[in-house]
Amino acid sequence: MQYTKNNKKILSIGAFLLCASMLSACGTDKRVGFTPYWAAEITAPQENIHQKLEYDVTFEKSTGIVDFSLNYENGKYVTELTTESLQDGTIVYRYTTKLTIDATYVLQSESFTSQDVVSTEAVFHTTKEGLKPISSKKELKATSPVNNLKPTKIDECYTKTEYTIITEYNDELTSGESKFITVDDEGKEVEKKKSFSIGNKLTYLDNEQLLFAISGINPHESANQKFSVYAPLTNAVQTIKVGFTAVKGQDFKLTKDGETGTFTVQYFPVSISINDKNAGATQTAWYASHKNSPEFRNVLLQLKTPVSYGLGTLTYVLTNATFSK
Repeated sequence: MQYTKNNKKILSIGAFLLCASMLSACGTDKRVGFTPYWAAEITAPQENIHQKLEYDVTFEKSTGIVDFSLNYENGKYVTELTTESLQDGTIVYRYTTKLTIDATYVLQSESFTSQDVVSTEAVFHTTKEGLKPISSKKELKATSPVNNLKPTKIDECYTKTEYTIITEYNDELTSGESKFITVDDEGKEVEKKKSFSIGNKLTYLDNEQLLFAISGINPHESANQKFSVYAPLTNAVQTIKVGFTAVKGQDFKLTKDGETGTFTVQYFPVSISINDKNAGATQTAWYASHKNSPEFRNVLLQLKTPVSYGLGTLTYVLTNATFSK
């Protein structure tokens, strides 16, 4: 199937997070430092890292501005961080994510259910190199609601999308190339290549590593950060802003390193948005505080992301965490 520019997939936050429409230039020269809070010892060599996080994804409906309804069920989101060695012995991170969720569209007596899947992979350097990206890949096979105020049949309520995006960077991180691969109506792959330049005013991150990278920030040093991120669907390097607010605490029922229980975790509420007057929806994330709850390694505990056209909100909640030993 062919991709259309009007199709906006808010589900994908990097698996999901920042879809390509989300992201503009900033005039402040500032580099962000990262600390490997995900490691058992932050001062030890970043080798043999293995962290796996599992989330339940639920949906809260709202009325929206269209005449059909949308519901999401059976949502699961899994992230996994590992380390590996390049041919020259350099240690790098490989970070994978997978979102699976059932989307059901209802129009009067008609309904349609799609099993949506978004998978990503990012390879990047350790914190010693500022998490500098090497490459990424995103595969999406999903549906998204369309802005059709008066649909007359169920297939006018959604659009199907299937694509793969592969992004690679040069060693200096001054430029990159993106391959956008779709499948046409005859089942043949169509590949489009685009090259882009990267400025040096802000720390650059690949879109598929962004949510993970935020867990390496120390908000006690700076509560507000900005990053450059490439948006493949618009072929633009844009800027997003990340803002931390005061620490809060809450009980979480989850499994941590094989132990199931209720854990009181101190966390930072974090807003993530485009740095632009037409910023679109802001996503709200909760990251564990390394200072107040160090055993939770600054991980993403919860994420809320709005669905298009006011149809509701998806909430990701951590249910199982396996940390590096």
